[in-house]
Amino acid sequence: MYLDGDRSLPTLCGTGTEDYIATGWGQGVSTQRYHGCLIANAKTRQYAFYRYHLPDPVYLDKDCRVTIHQIGGSSRKDILAMLEKGVEITPISVDHDGRFINLLDPPANVAEVGDDSSWTKLLSAG
Repeated sequence: MYLDGDRSLPTLCGTGTEDYIATGWGQGVSTQRYHGCLIANAKTRQYAFYRYHLPDPVYLDKDCRVTIHQIGGSSRKDILAMLEKGVEITPISVDHDGRFINLLDPPANVAEVGDDSSWTKLLSAG
């Protein structure tokens, strides 16, 4: 959440949608008083969630811009198809030291990592 003129760094920053709506490592149907996921269809990749900030209000004076950093994953075959269609993604992985590896940079090219069913993480452009 970019508050009151934030430009390069947000005032409030979390680890991901699942944590923001309190579902941990995945989104499944759930309903709680202040957060929940009413639709969770993994087959169609459609989700609808809510989070009310009543117990933890966000204060601001003049403006608020909220972004959700989309990150996910798919098979290598699907990622290569997305790249061929011009989808703005950055395929990444993590090395043994916890550092991100951009799979578009040599030598770790997404086309050379694993087989077609290998899982690859995606980091969207926006």
